[in-house]
Amino acid sequence: MGILSSARRRRHEKRASYKAAKVQARTEARETAKLDRKKEAYLQKMARKVRKQESRDLKSQRKHDAKLAEATVEQIKAGRFNAKTVLRYTGALRVLLPVAIPLVYRAFTQLSQESTGRGTAAEFSNFVGVGAPQRARIADLRTRIERGNVPSGFAKDANARLDELENSLDNASGMSDSQTSNLTSSVSTELDLLDRQFAEKV
Repeated sequence: MGILSSARRRRHEKRASYKAAKVQARTEARETAKLDRKKEAYLQKMARKVRKQESRDLKSQRKHDAKLAEATVEQIKAGRFNAKTVLRYTGALRVLLPVAIPLVYRAFTQLSQESTGRGTAAEFSNFVGVGAPQRARIADLRTRIERGNVPSGFAKDANARLDELENSLDNASGMSDSQTSNLTSSVSTELDLLDRQFAEKV
């Protein structure tokens, strides 16, 4: 009986030890999962904070850059500037928003047009429909290229590019509103580039 009793006791002890180990393993697994969830939640929270801060910093930088670009445009409008002076100003603006440089060139273009009695606003009445402002700018740029003292190679290339822009606007009638908006924005960007190149050649 003593041997059987000892064997029975050992079996009970083993079962109890096994159950205790299972309980401990489950407890540790739950605690580990709980810690992992807390860690993941913390990381996600920090990531959201970082994104919000980056967004605020970006908005602040954009506002600062826009104000600096507008101030430069006002300086250009207030004084007498030529193409080389404008290029010097835009060189300092290359670290700003992509829209800053076109703003400066548009200001210079506007001054040039006003001084010669020509302007996109005057020609705008001749154009209607999709891309009317862009068509007016194309016509104005053609005139300035024709009358400006620019290399013949540049004039030929610029006119070919203007032809392509006009053709793209001609094909906009069947497009959706979003497609038309993207097209006119793309044409305006290309015209900004041509304006800059024209200013460099004058």
